[in-house]
Amino acid sequence: MDTREHRDSIMPETITEEELKDAIEMWAPKFNLIRDLWPGASIEESLKLMSVIEDRAGEIKEEKK
Repeated sequence: MDTREHRDSIMPETITEEELKDAIEMWAPKFNLIRDLWPGASIEESLKLMSVIEDRAGEIKEEKK
């Protein structure tokens, strides 16, 4: 499969470069925090940790309401 075709099928053209940059800027600090707390974790492990922690943070936020 052509790399361009594959990338286009993953990321719809409706997402602009600016929107992608904004998403990265919002996501990177969270990812870096996980990497700082668990420096030996692989990227996959870091993403799993971030997902679990974000879910728990959402639960805590709801509990406070």
